[in-house]
Amino acid sequence: LAAEGRDFLTGRLGLNPVPYSPPNNTRVKPPVPHDGTRGYILSRSLEIHGRPVAFVFAGNTFAPDGLPLQLSVPVLKKSLNYQLVANGEAYPLYYDTLFAELRNALTVAAMQARKAKGKTGFWAQDKTQVGLKVTTQLELENNGVIFPKLFRRLTDFLATPNNGGISKFSAWLKAKEEQVLDLDTNNFTHFDNLVLVQNGKVKLTRLPERIVFVSQK
Repeated sequence: LAAEGRDFLTGRLGLNPVPYSPPNNTRVKPPVPHDGTRGYILSRSLEIHGRPVAFVFAGNTFAPDGLPLQLSVPVLKKSLNYQLVANGEAYPLYYDTLFAELRNALTVAAMQARKAKGKTGFWAQDKTQVGLKVTTQLELENNGVIFPKLFRRLTDFLATPNNGGISKFSAWLKAKEEQVLDLDTNNFTHFDNLVLVQNGKVKLTRLPERIVFVSQK
């Protein structure tokens, strides 16, 4: 599924075929026939590691480099971000820095992908709300088609020495005090309050598009 999402992205950017180095096919193997293909990003901020938080587009830019603008829904729908969500190749994962009208458009795209006949992309294998049995990192990586934030927190937990097993995950997550906005109740809460651990399984009690993460200040 990860390779499918990657190939979808590079295909829409006009970069395919991209040669990869075996055995894991995670490194690009030069030469790349379409390296240098035109594209551009729209960004207004950097994340905590200095990487741009951006919307990505294929082709030539419609405006001069560095021009201030407000991203509209019609322009959003041309982005690779939107197309990935609409085709079930990426989860909707929102922060409080994303305008509500853009979030709503992405939410509609995600809902349509999940409800499509046969479900689109990874949604047919998604275990975010049905629950995922987790005991080891290998099990998580082999079976963990779940909301990325939950996957990452489980990865961090499993890497913690003497973590006490998955029954202790809720308490570990609670200690993080990761603030979110619950769109079902329109209240601020913590991520652990939207995660349930039961009978060795972990799941979200909200749809992914109903959670907005409060960014680190």
